[in-house]
Amino acid sequence: MTAFLPLLLAAFLTPLRAEPALLSSAQEPSREGLIGSVVRSRRWNLRQNPTPVEELEGDVVYKAPGRMLRADWALYDHASEEITARGNLRAEESLRDGNQVGLSADHGSHNRKTGRGQVQGRNAEDPVEFFLRAGPEGPQIGDGQARLLRWDLRQKTVTAEGDLLFAQDRGQARAETAVYDHNEGSLSLSGRRPTLSARGDDRSGAHWSAAPSAEGGRTRPGDGGPWAAAVQADRIAAWQLAPDRVRVVARGGTEGWLYFPSQQGRLPRKR
Repeated sequence: MTAFLPLLLAAFLTPLRAEPALLSSAQEPSREGLIGSVVRSRRWNLRQNPTPVEELEGDVVYKAPGRMLRADWALYDHASEEITARGNLRAEESLRDGNQVGLSADHGSHNRKTGRGQVQGRNAEDPVEFFLRAGPEGPQIGDGQARLLRWDLRQKTVTAEGDLLFAQDRGQARAETAVYDHNEGSLSLSGRRPTLSARGDDRSGAHWSAAPSAEGGRTRPGDGGPWAAAVQADRIAAWQLAPDRVRVVARGGTEGWLYFPSQQGRLPRKR
Protein backbone atom coordinates (compact mmCIF):
# COMPACT_ATOMS: atom_id res chain seq x y z
CA MET A 1 0.00 0.00 0.00
CA THR A 2 2.81 2.42 0.79
CA ALA A 3 4.02 2.37 -2.83
CA PHE A 4 0.61 1.91 -4.45
CA LEU A 5 -1.22 5.05 -3.35
CA PRO A 6 1.41 7.64 -4.41
CA LEU A 7 1.54 6.12 -7.90
CA LEU A 8 -2.23 6.28 -8.20
CA LEU A 9 -2.30 9.92 -7.10
CA ALA A 10 0.54 10.88 -9.44
CA ALA A 11 -1.16 9.25 -12.39
CA PHE A 12 -4.33 11.24 -11.73
CA LEU A 13 -2.83 14.66 -11.19
CA THR A 14 0.33 15.17 -13.18
CA PRO A 15 -0.66 14.33 -16.77
CA LEU A 16 -3.46 16.85 -16.58
CA ARG A 17 -0.93 19.62 -16.10
CA ALA A 18 0.41 18.87 -19.57
CA GLU A 19 -2.89 19.35 -21.38
CA PRO A 20 -3.37 23.09 -20.67
CA ALA A 21 0.10 23.85 -22.06
CA LEU A 22 -0.95 23.20 -25.67
CA LEU A 23 -0.92 26.82 -26.85
CA SER A 24 -0.23 28.81 -23.71
CA SER A 25 3.54 28.62 -24.18
CA ALA A 26 3.25 29.97 -27.70
CA GLN A 27 0.90 32.79 -26.72
CA GLU A 28 2.65 34.04 -23.58
CA PRO A 29 6.33 33.10 -23.49
CA SER A 30 7.02 35.43 -20.57
CA ARG A 31 4.74 33.38 -18.32
CA GLU A 32 5.11 29.87 -19.66
CA GLY A 33 8.60 29.87 -21.18
CA LEU A 34 8.65 29.64 -24.97
CA ILE A 35 12.39 28.95 -25.16
CA GLY A 36 12.95 25.36 -26.21
CA SER A 37 9.27 24.76 -27.09
CA VAL A 38 7.80 23.99 -30.51
CA VAL A 39 4.19 24.31 -31.75
CA ARG A 40 3.37 23.12 -35.25
CA SER A 41 0.41 22.01 -37.38
CA ARG A 42 -0.53 21.57 -41.04
CA ARG A 43 -2.74 24.67 -41.04
CA TRP A 44 -2.96 27.79 -38.87
CA ASN A 45 -5.82 30.30 -38.94
CA LEU A 46 -6.16 33.60 -37.07
CA ARG A 47 -9.64 35.11 -36.82
CA GLN A 48 -11.04 38.24 -35.14
CA ASN A 49 -14.29 37.20 -33.50
CA PRO A 50 -14.12 40.13 -32.48
CA THR A 51 -11.10 39.18 -30.36
CA PRO A 52 -8.32 36.94 -31.70
CA VAL A 53 -9.06 33.23 -32.03
CA GLU A 54 -6.26 30.94 -33.21
CA GLU A 55 -7.05 27.61 -34.84
CA LEU A 56 -4.56 24.83 -35.59
CA GLU A 57 -5.60 21.94 -37.82
CA GLY A 58 -3.91 18.68 -38.74
CA ASP A 59 -1.17 16.94 -36.79
CA VAL A 60 -1.02 19.55 -34.04
CA VAL A 61 2.12 19.04 -31.95
CA TYR A 62 3.37 20.89 -28.90
CA LYS A 63 6.80 19.98 -27.56
CA ALA A 64 8.91 21.41 -24.77
CA PRO A 65 11.62 19.91 -22.56
CA GLY A 66 9.93 17.09 -20.65
CA ARG A 67 6.50 17.75 -22.16
CA MET A 68 4.57 16.76 -25.30
CA LEU A 69 1.03 17.05 -26.60
CA ARG A 70 -0.56 15.92 -29.88
CA ALA A 71 -4.05 16.39 -31.33
CA ASP A 72 -5.84 16.55 -34.68
CA TRP A 73 -7.23 20.03 -33.98
CA ALA A 74 -6.80 22.82 -31.42
CA LEU A 75 -8.32 26.25 -30.75
CA TYR A 76 -7.23 29.10 -28.48
CA ASP A 77 -9.67 31.94 -27.70
CA HIS A 78 -7.69 34.95 -26.43
CA ALA A 79 -10.68 36.64 -24.79
CA SER A 80 -11.89 33.70 -22.73
CA GLU A 81 -8.42 32.13 -22.50
CA GLU A 82 -10.08 28.83 -23.35
CA ILE A 83 -7.93 26.11 -24.93
CA THR A 84 -9.74 23.29 -26.75
CA ALA A 85 -8.24 20.23 -28.44
CA ARG A 86 -9.84 17.20 -30.03
CA GLY A 87 -9.06 14.12 -32.06
CA ASN A 88 -6.47 11.58 -30.93
CA LEU A 89 -5.42 13.73 -27.99
CA ARG A 90 -2.13 12.56 -26.42
CA ALA A 91 -0.15 14.16 -23.62
CA GLU A 92 3.05 13.15 -21.83
CA GLU A 93 5.12 14.81 -19.13
CA SER A 94 8.32 13.93 -17.28
CA LEU A 95 8.29 14.12 -13.48
CA ARG A 96 11.02 15.41 -11.22
CA ASP A 97 11.81 11.88 -10.06
CA GLY A 98 12.50 10.79 -13.65
CA ASN A 99 9.23 8.92 -14.15
CA GLN A 100 6.88 9.83 -16.97
CA VAL A 101 3.09 10.15 -17.03
CA GLY A 102 0.75 10.39 -19.97
CA LEU A 103 -2.84 10.20 -21.13
CA SER A 104 -4.88 9.69 -24.28
CA ALA A 105 -8.41 11.00 -24.88
CA ASP A 106 -10.82 11.99 -27.63
CA HIS A 107 -11.12 15.66 -26.69
CA GLY A 108 -10.37 18.11 -23.92
CA SER A 109 -10.39 21.75 -22.86
CA HIS A 110 -8.88 24.05 -20.26
CA ASN A 111 -9.74 27.59 -19.15
CA ARG A 112 -6.70 29.53 -18.02
CA LYS A 113 -8.81 32.11 -16.16
CA THR A 114 -10.69 29.64 -13.98
CA GLY A 115 -8.05 26.90 -13.90
CA ARG A 116 -10.73 24.34 -14.75
CA GLY A 117 -10.69 21.79 -17.52
CA GLN A 118 -11.40 18.24 -18.56
CA VAL A 119 -10.55 15.46 -20.99
CA GLN A 120 -13.07 12.88 -22.17
CA GLY A 121 -13.06 9.61 -24.06
CA ARG A 122 -15.06 8.97 -27.21
CA ASN A 123 -17.44 6.54 -25.49
CA ALA A 124 -17.55 3.74 -22.91
CA GLU A 125 -15.53 1.49 -25.21
CA ASP A 126 -12.92 4.20 -25.88
CA PRO A 127 -12.32 5.94 -22.52
CA VAL A 128 -9.56 8.23 -21.31
CA GLU A 129 -6.44 6.16 -20.65
CA PHE A 130 -3.48 7.20 -18.52
CA PHE A 131 -0.18 5.62 -17.50
CA LEU A 132 2.87 5.99 -15.29
CA ARG A 133 6.22 4.84 -16.70
CA ALA A 134 9.76 4.58 -15.34
CA GLY A 135 11.30 7.17 -17.65
CA PRO A 136 10.69 7.81 -21.36
CA GLU A 137 12.06 4.41 -22.38
CA GLY A 138 11.47 2.52 -19.14
CA PRO A 139 8.90 -0.12 -18.23
CA GLN A 140 5.33 0.83 -17.40
CA ILE A 141 4.66 1.10 -13.66
CA GLY A 142 0.89 1.42 -13.76
CA ASP A 143 -2.04 2.35 -15.99
CA GLY A 144 -5.71 3.18 -15.76
CA GLN A 145 -8.81 4.45 -17.50
CA ALA A 146 -11.98 6.47 -16.92
CA ARG A 147 -14.62 8.02 -19.16
CA LEU A 148 -13.94 11.56 -17.96
CA LEU A 149 -11.22 13.43 -16.06
CA ARG A 150 -11.96 16.90 -14.63
CA TRP A 151 -9.60 19.20 -12.72
CA ASP A 152 -9.57 22.50 -10.88
CA LEU A 153 -6.05 23.90 -10.56
CA ARG A 154 -7.10 26.56 -8.04
CA GLN A 155 -8.76 24.06 -5.74
CA LYS A 156 -6.08 21.48 -6.64
CA THR A 157 -8.58 18.71 -7.22
CA VAL A 158 -8.92 16.06 -9.92
CA THR A 159 -12.06 13.97 -10.48
CA ALA A 160 -12.28 10.77 -12.53
CA GLU A 161 -15.77 9.64 -13.52
CA GLY A 162 -17.12 6.52 -15.20
CA ASP A 163 -15.75 3.02 -14.70
CA LEU A 164 -12.45 4.09 -13.16
CA LEU A 165 -9.76 1.42 -13.13
CA PHE A 166 -6.15 1.86 -12.06
CA ALA A 167 -3.77 -1.07 -11.80
CA GLN A 168 -0.09 -1.73 -11.22
CA ASP A 169 1.92 -4.64 -9.94
CA ARG A 170 1.26 -3.82 -6.26
CA GLY A 171 -2.46 -3.16 -6.36
CA GLN A 172 -5.64 -2.05 -8.04
CA ALA A 173 -8.47 0.45 -7.56
CA ARG A 174 -11.97 0.36 -9.09
CA ALA A 175 -14.80 2.87 -8.66
CA GLU A 176 -17.44 4.83 -10.51
CA THR A 177 -15.99 8.11 -9.20
CA ALA A 178 -12.63 9.06 -7.73
CA VAL A 179 -11.69 12.46 -6.31
CA TYR A 180 -8.12 13.45 -5.53
CA ASP A 181 -7.58 16.49 -3.28
CA HIS A 182 -3.97 17.66 -3.48
CA ASN A 183 -4.31 19.98 -0.47
CA GLU A 184 -5.37 17.09 1.76
CA GLY A 185 -3.32 14.42 0.00
CA SER A 186 -6.49 12.33 -0.11
CA LEU A 187 -8.16 10.00 -2.58
CA SER A 188 -11.90 9.24 -2.30
CA LEU A 189 -13.59 6.37 -4.14
CA SER A 190 -17.38 6.02 -4.48
CA GLY A 191 -20.08 4.53 -6.69
CA ARG A 192 -20.74 0.90 -7.62
CA ARG A 193 -19.14 -0.47 -4.48
CA PRO A 194 -15.52 0.63 -5.05
CA THR A 195 -12.62 -1.69 -4.28
CA LEU A 196 -9.02 -1.06 -3.28
CA SER A 197 -6.40 -3.79 -3.09
CA ALA A 198 -2.66 -3.90 -2.46
CA ARG A 199 0.09 -6.43 -1.96
CA GLY A 200 3.84 -6.63 -1.59
CA ASP A 201 6.89 -7.53 0.44
CA ASP A 202 6.94 -4.49 2.69
CA ARG A 203 10.55 -4.00 3.69
CA SER A 204 9.85 -0.49 4.91
CA GLY A 205 8.63 -1.87 8.24
CA ALA A 206 4.96 -1.01 7.87
CA HIS A 207 1.85 -2.97 6.94
CA TRP A 208 -1.87 -2.85 7.55
CA SER A 209 -2.87 -3.26 11.15
CA ALA A 210 -4.88 -6.38 11.97
CA ALA A 211 -6.29 -4.72 15.08
CA PRO A 212 -9.99 -3.70 15.03
CA SER A 213 -10.60 0.00 14.42
CA ALA A 214 -13.74 2.09 14.51
CA GLU A 215 -12.41 4.06 11.54
CA GLY A 216 -11.29 1.20 9.31
CA GLY A 217 -7.90 -0.18 8.30
CA ARG A 218 -4.70 1.67 9.13
CA THR A 219 -0.98 1.10 9.00
CA ARG A 220 1.40 0.46 11.87
CA PRO A 221 4.94 -0.93 12.24
CA GLY A 222 5.05 -4.61 11.33
CA ASP A 223 7.42 -7.46 10.77
CA GLY A 224 8.38 -6.35 7.26
CA GLY A 225 7.13 -9.59 5.69
CA PRO A 226 4.94 -10.10 2.61
CA TRP A 227 1.30 -9.10 2.85
CA ALA A 228 -1.87 -8.61 0.80
CA ALA A 229 -5.06 -6.70 1.53
CA ALA A 230 -8.35 -5.72 -0.12
CA VAL A 231 -11.42 -3.75 0.89
CA GLN A 232 -14.83 -3.09 -0.70
CA ALA A 233 -17.39 -0.62 0.61
CA ASP A 234 -19.87 2.07 -0.36
CA ARG A 235 -17.13 4.68 0.10
CA ILE A 236 -13.36 4.37 0.50
CA ALA A 237 -10.94 7.16 1.39
CA ALA A 238 -7.16 7.03 1.60
CA TRP A 239 -4.57 9.51 2.86
CA GLN A 240 -0.80 9.46 2.35
CA LEU A 241 0.32 10.39 5.87
CA ALA A 242 4.03 9.81 5.23
CA PRO A 243 6.18 8.09 2.58
CA ASP A 244 5.78 4.79 4.44
CA ARG A 245 2.36 5.33 6.02
CA VAL A 246 -1.13 5.29 4.48
CA ARG A 247 -4.47 5.58 6.23
CA VAL A 248 -7.50 3.90 4.61
CA VAL A 249 -11.08 4.37 5.82
CA ALA A 250 -13.99 2.34 4.39
CA ARG A 251 -17.65 3.06 5.20
CA GLY A 252 -20.95 1.39 4.37
CA GLY A 253 -21.22 -2.38 4.09
CA THR A 254 -17.48 -2.79 4.39
CA GLU A 255 -15.94 -6.13 3.46
CA GLY A 256 -12.29 -7.00 3.20
CA TRP A 257 -9.41 -9.21 4.19
CA LEU A 258 -5.79 -9.10 5.25
CA TYR A 259 -3.29 -11.84 4.51
CA PHE A 260 0.09 -12.27 6.18
CA PRO A 261 1.87 -15.51 5.16
CA SER A 262 4.27 -15.04 8.04
CA GLN A 263 1.29 -15.33 10.39
CA GLN A 264 -0.05 -18.46 8.63
CA GLY A 265 -3.43 -17.11 7.87
CA ARG A 266 -5.99 -14.95 6.25
CA LEU A 267 -7.62 -12.48 8.61
CA PRO A 268 -11.19 -11.72 7.47
CA ARG A 269 -12.56 -8.24 8.18
CA LYS A 270 -16.29 -7.66 7.76
CA ARG A 271 -18.37 -4.90 9.33
